[in-house]
Amino acid sequence: MRKLLLLLLLLLCPAAFAQPEQAEGPVADAFLAFSNGEGGPGEESTEFKTTDNPIHCVVNLSATDPQTVKMNLVAVRVAGLREGSRIVSTSYTTKQGENIVQFSGGPAKVWFVGKYRAEIFVNDKLEKTLEFDVKGTASVVPSTSFTEKQKQPPARRRAPRKN
Repeated sequence: MRKLLLLLLLLLCPAAFAQPEQAEGPVADAFLAFSNGEGGPGEESTEFKTTDNPIHCVVNLSATDPQTVKMNLVAVRVAGLREGSRIVSTSYTTKQGENIVQFSGGPAKVWFVGKYRAEIFVNDKLEKTLEFDVKGTASVVPSTSFTEKQKQPPARRRAPRKN
């Protein structure tokens, strides 16, 4: 009777004896976010405005062992920038017990409208790619105030003086 009860319990409750699922790879989760106005990450997003600067990237690691995490923000399809141009590149080596890394970055002034990606490396291996769009009014490259010079007749040459 006890064996039957034990067998029935094992068949009805497999979740009670299941091993917890392990995350595949060193990155459990990663996302991009707006700034919260106090220097930290705010609301998660994949679409930003040209003035959303900086953009935050939060990386949750699967393990708490020391690891070097690197983030590149790269132009994918942006007018005026070559595909693959790095906008920001930064890295951080975690300490024992740390498993969350927060990066932030952006251009010196405003983002150009277009498609970008965040590349996340752990110990020099690309582990995650997050694509995002920057929308809004396209940034205009300032023009110079160039005006065509009035054409003037060539200057007359004076005859050399005789001494």
